[in-house]
Amino acid sequence: MKNKIYPGVSLLLVLSVLLFSCSPVRYGELETPEIVADPESFALEASWNEGGITATFNAIDEARSYGYTFDDDENPITGRVTFHEGGIYSMSIPFPERERNEYEITIWASKSLDPSSVDNPEWMQIATQTAEYGRVDINSIEPDAYIVERGEDYVDIAVINAPLSDRLNYKMLYKVITADGEEKTFETDETDKFPVENIPAEETEITLYHAYSDEGVFGEDPQVIRVEPYNNEAVVMDISISGSSISVSKIPSGYDKLEIINSETDGVLASSDLDGRTSHTFSVLDYSGFDSGVFYAVATGSGGRAISQNISFTVPLDELDVSDPVIMRQHYKITLPVADGVSESLFTLDLINVPTAKLSLRPTGNGHETELIISDLSSDTSYMGGRIIAGNTEIPIEAFTTEDFSGTYAYRCSVDNPGKSNMDAFIVDVKFAKESNPDSLYKYYFFASPDDPFNTDRGTKIRMSPLLDGEVPFGERIDYADGNTAYQVSYRWNNKKWNFNERATVYNWTVVSYDVSADSYTSEAISKGGLSSALSTDATTTSSYNLIEDEDGNAYLVFFNKITSTDSLSQVGNSYIRKNLDADSELFGENAPYTFVLSLEG
Repeated sequence: MKNKIYPGVSLLLVLSVLLFSCSPVRYGELETPEIVADPESFALEASWNEGGITATFNAIDEARSYGYTFDDDENPITGRVTFHEGGIYSMSIPFPERERNEYEITIWASKSLDPSSVDNPEWMQIATQTAEYGRVDINSIEPDAYIVERGEDYVDIAVINAPLSDRLNYKMLYKVITADGEEKTFETDETDKFPVENIPAEETEITLYHAYSDEGVFGEDPQVIRVEPYNNEAVVMDISISGSSISVSKIPSGYDKLEIINSETDGVLASSDLDGRTSHTFSVLDYSGFDSGVFYAVATGSGGRAISQNISFTVPLDELDVSDPVIMRQHYKITLPVADGVSESLFTLDLINVPTAKLSLRPTGNGHETELIISDLSSDTSYMGGRIIAGNTEIPIEAFTTEDFSGTYAYRCSVDNPGKSNMDAFIVDVKFAKESNPDSLYKYYFFASPDDPFNTDRGTKIRMSPLLDGEVPFGERIDYADGNTAYQVSYRWNNKKWNFNERATVYNWTVVSYDVSADSYTSEAISKGGLSSALSTDATTTSSYNLIEDEDGNAYLVFFNKITSTDSLSQVGNSYIRKNLDADSELFGENAPYTFVLSLEG
């Protein structure tokens, strides 16, 4: 059987890790003592859009992280940045709790890779800019209305406004045109209802347009609302909400089944046999799924079909029996007693100072439970907690610390390996860097395990990555043959393990960069060597150790090693690198022979 990633590992996650490895982001030398920047030359622009505030600014060479504050706030929040051509970054900033139509945005820079995980991130204030509210085009907001009550000659319509309008308490203007061409206008606040009269008893349609009340310019795409025919015998039941319970009363006799139906999706939220009852109350335990929306009750039986008016309802998750959290290395997971098929759009994650974290849903397979999973966390990191918001309720997240990746990871070739020109096995011990070097700049060291078949003396001191941790500066040429320092011994060991061309000679080497992002470590080293002094070249090798975890908590080490310089002579060296006979080309493409997935053992 091939050594492949456990099926729970996301393909996109692995590919993004590999792409990072092949195109490392350069942060400069890790020994940089402080950030040096001229705030007056720092170009910052801040603009307000429907989803939040976007800040764009030019990069600072020494900075490894960027953060932001609002107004006079003093504690920066780490932001996720996107790099653009020309040395420009952009950062998406969510709105703060306070509601205003403009904010002072200050951008900060830190030399720490993960400011939220250290006591003193050494933030440096760079620049401040005002972000003013820019109203969203009315045509980008879809009208959202539904019928609350149907009378013999009228309907009551409820409307829900767009996010920015209710955020800043702007009123909305609605225009209703009935089937006979009659036109009426209504002004409403965030959520309100208004009656539309002179509606015929038969089935009909009304058309709804919307506008900002202070502008009066209606949108071009109206909402067409279908009005059911009026049936005095059908609309007989009452529906009401108390806390998390939905109660239905005035159920006529002769009906044997009662359902709560989502008027927008026709999905069933809850159902019950009536057994002659004329009223029934559904509790949160009766709901088949978290399906907040607009609902009505339907009773069926020998008497026909009876319905109630519509009612808006949000299932309160704080009354559900939420499981204790499962805290892993890069994931945080809780289980909700709700059915499969829940929409992710109903949930919002608010993790303090961690805007990069993501929230996803996954069915458990038993049909009545769903897992909420927070991903994109870093291992061995303390987080301040936060909340998961669902409708008008929230699930609190207490402060927590993720597990670490320490342990032994192994790849063992599953097929015959004639001539030993391919890799038989690669076994790595991942340990905390500070256990052997209290002054280390890194979280983990990667050692050749005593169980690695190439580690013939069963030594434990061969630190494969990082080769350098302050011993000598990056960029300094190091003689290959002479010297018995730990990094010289490790480099020779690495070269002999991965290079099977015994005629090739390495003269010297240098580490030009070592880039760290969360649990990913990527180095670029240039070695001068060849088959003879007349046929020698500088070859750049990219090596990466990327620690990943699937949503079930299984840990893996994805290792990549390849000569990435493009001249023809150095590329010849790739033909002599020991490769992966279990290569998964579907997952890793052309880099598959140079990529190994090591599984955590024990």
